[in-house]
Amino acid sequence: MIVYEDRVYIYASNDTLEFITGAPSYANGIQGIRMLSSADLANWTDHGVINVNGTVNTNPLIDNDEWVASRVVNIAGVNAAWAPVAIWKNIEGVDTFFIYWGNQGDGIGVIRATNPTGPWTSPRTTLLVNRQTPNCGNVDYLFDPGVVLDDEGNGYLYFGGGDINMPDPKNTGHARRAKLNANMIGLATQPETWYPPYLFEASDMKKLNGKYYFSYSTHYHTSGNTFGFGNANIVYMVSDDPVGSYPGDFSDPKRVLDHPNTSLNSTDTNNHHSMFEFKGKTYIAYHTQKAAEAMGIQGVIRQVTGTGSSHRLRSSFIDEMPINSDGTINEVTKTRKGVEQVGSVNPYEWNEAEMIGIQGGIYTRPLSSASNGVVVTSIDTWDWIGVYGVDFGSTGAGSFTAKVRLPDNKPGYTGKIELRIDPQGAGVTGDNDNVTPETPGGISGGTVIGSIEIKESGNAGQFIEVTGNLTQAVTGKHDLVFVFTCSLSSKAEVIWPDSRHKNSFEFDQWKFTEAGN
Repeated sequence: MIVYEDRVYIYASNDTLEFITGAPSYANGIQGIRMLSSADLANWTDHGVINVNGTVNTNPLIDNDEWVASRVVNIAGVNAAWAPVAIWKNIEGVDTFFIYWGNQGDGIGVIRATNPTGPWTSPRTTLLVNRQTPNCGNVDYLFDPGVVLDDEGNGYLYFGGGDINMPDPKNTGHARRAKLNANMIGLATQPETWYPPYLFEASDMKKLNGKYYFSYSTHYHTSGNTFGFGNANIVYMVSDDPVGSYPGDFSDPKRVLDHPNTSLNSTDTNNHHSMFEFKGKTYIAYHTQKAAEAMGIQGVIRQVTGTGSSHRLRSSFIDEMPINSDGTINEVTKTRKGVEQVGSVNPYEWNEAEMIGIQGGIYTRPLSSASNGVVVTSIDTWDWIGVYGVDFGSTGAGSFTAKVRLPDNKPGYTGKIELRIDPQGAGVTGDNDNVTPETPGGISGGTVIGSIEIKESGNAGQFIEVTGNLTQAVTGKHDLVFVFTCSLSSKAEVIWPDSRHKNSFEFDQWKFTEAGN
């Protein structure tokens, strides 16, 4: 994660629905790196997927030829991009962005760009760290990089993990760290071994409130430890020196996150995270399968593929993580709801349709002709998108405009976007609950403030702008929901192989116009 120009950017392993014959593969299911950003921590814009190294594509919404052509890294033996970490640095007057990632458990790679959403390029012809790197050949897993800049602009890389071949479960011997070159794409020093207690994976290093916080996931043999944490917990250590000693400069590890299958009653089997500061507060992001469980996706995959094996379909969650005056952090409780919105949405400028606070039934896909290179697609009747905290001001809105793409070769096609404010969520809301047939998700109630009709009239496959007047004036701050109707489909919120389609109109951008203009 990075913070840049008042936006938070998340770069996450892109777990993908694999509706394929036989057992889906966890390794093949991580198809690139998904980019998301937010200005308010409540509504998140989808910037698409980086095809780092040619992972197989099983998403029918992505053209396979375009996917293959978009590959960034072409290095022999590189076939995965796991657990990415990002950072930016001004180099010779140019803000430059770097993503470091694991080649499964066999090395660390790096890509870079001059914009936080790319385009990305590979600055090396080899991995940054591999089995031939000094002092790295005996690391169980060469993966899970963390990176930080000190006050002088020096970069440091942290990586490694595992829980086998340990001479001592407390001191695993699998953690490494090294100073980076000034250009951030090479090593300035040989990686050194250090000993964060019970480290397994998920190295993360951040400078927060003037101190360096190294955090990681513990392994699965922590019984009897004297620090008070359990297996696969996220713990942190604090120091004034990014390469300080332990024991010595770094404090003893303390738990900041429990395992999600304990705190959220989730079926997760591992634990990853990232700390960050945004607009004066500190937060921690982490992954859990809670969203997939609530949607019943695991059961659908077993029904379609005929396998009962486990599939990791993780989503990013965020909770506030206050830092005490003495630098310690109290354990954070994981929640389904997440954090409060920081700011509001301006409805009188073009907003991306793929800026989403919550949704039901839709997907996104890459499309180069779209404003952000991504559109909302697979729209069925009664699918919906919710945007939190839209501030219409005191004058209020009088009309609404949507930029949409009409479907290809669908004569007589019609669609509709209904605008609704402040509806209620349906189904369960507790942190440990999941949606079931008896307690379905969705929305209900609210006030309908208008709608626009979308009709095909000889312009199939083209983008058009459709404007409609609101049925009543809207002022102040509201949650806004777009409810869709489509003449060709009516599978609202269905999770199934053919729920990913391009048969309906696709939603690109929206804005309101103030009353009287």
